Amino acid sequence: MDSGFQSHGVSIVIPHYGDPALTRPLIKALLQQTTQRPLQIIVADDHSPEPFPELNLPGCVVVRREVNGGFGSAVNSGAAQAVHPLLLILNSDLTVGTDFVETLCAGAEPWMPAFVSPTVVGPDGSFQYVGRKFPKISRSVIASLSALGRWRNSVWWHRSVGHEIAPSTSNAMVCDWFVGAAILAPTAAFRGLGGFDERFHMNSEEIDLQRRAREFNLPSIVLSAVSVEHAGGGSSDDAMRFQWLMEGEWRYWVKWNGRAKARAFQASMLGVTLVNLVWNILRALFGRSTHPVRTFRQRSLAILRASAG
Repeated sequence: MDSGFQSHGVSIVIPHYGDPALTRPLIKALLQQTTQRPLQIIVADDHSPEPFPELNLPGCVVVRREVNGGFGSAVNSGAAQAVHPLLLILNSDLTVGTDFVETLCAGAEPWMPAFVSPTVVGPDGSFQYVGRKFPKISRSVIASLSALGRWRNSVWWHRSVGHEIAPSTSNAMVCDWFVGAAILAPTAAFRGLGGFDERFHMNSEEIDLQRRAREFNLPSIVLSAVSVEHAGGGSSDDAMRFQWLMEGEWRYWVKWNGRAKARAFQASMLGVTLVNLVWNILRALFGRSTHPVRTFRQRSLAILRASAG
């Protein structure tokens, strides 16, 4: 381990698309960090319809892409401008404390080189299970079945869908992969892996990256003592998010398990939508607010379209 880790500077990449006002609070918080580390802030504008304005501040830069490529492409464009040994990738809808960068880097130090995430909570303080096991078809089926919704807060459900649950006494948890709301890694390791696979537009790109990292013995770590607040899901409607989810998962299955296994995943998800249709029709008969047929059509089409890309 490099004994100079504590003095390493951090290049922070924030992919941007949409309203610049949503990203400004995060940048303000980063400019107010209580750390002696040199910080570089890079906003990667993914050909946003409302371009992010220039940051006329020392150590801050806006990188502008000529085409929209999605999360991974935007991060890669930003990471190409990184000048410090540590790379911190942050979603634009995060809320961080003034000691966030320092506590994250200090907590990550014993594990380096590694991919490291803080604990992530929702705006209401709810725990988001960012540590995960690598995908299995059975886990995707259980996660998608509407009839199991009543058990979503149970330990059984979280374990069944591949959520890692750390012991309450642990300071850090080793997992297969973690959700990429916040990723700290050595810049050289990120570049050595080729960055994100830009064939993934949005969703599953962080699973693919961390699976490649494992081939080079770079672990994925979630720190219990460092946390961020993640709003999430604010930039698109539910139908679009589901389409991106299915496209990302299809590409992951094809890349890591082959097209036959990807077809089995697709068939399983179509089966889930049919079961959910029946379940939601029953709920509608009992006066529950639901649109079973419309939801079935949207989700079935999204699953089928995912394999066309």
